[in-house]
Amino acid sequence: MLESNRLSSGKYVREFEKGFAELVGTKEAATVNTGTDVYALALAVLYDFGAKRGDEIIVPALSFVATGSAVL
Repeated sequence: MLESNRLSSGKYVREFEKGFAELVGTKEAATVNTGTDVYALALAVLYDFGAKRGDEIIVPALSFVATGSAVL
């Protein structure tokens, strides 16, 4: 995979996601490029399950700045 220069998208990533979903017994799996993207994805999922703008979201006090920035 490293030789293909396709580390964050493409055929091999889709294959990995499918295989990982099967391995853990879930319908789907998603890969992300960075830890910051994880926060954005998690917030999108929260909104899908009823969270709305203005709701309180608690983040760790001692963390990388992106943890809190994703909530803004």
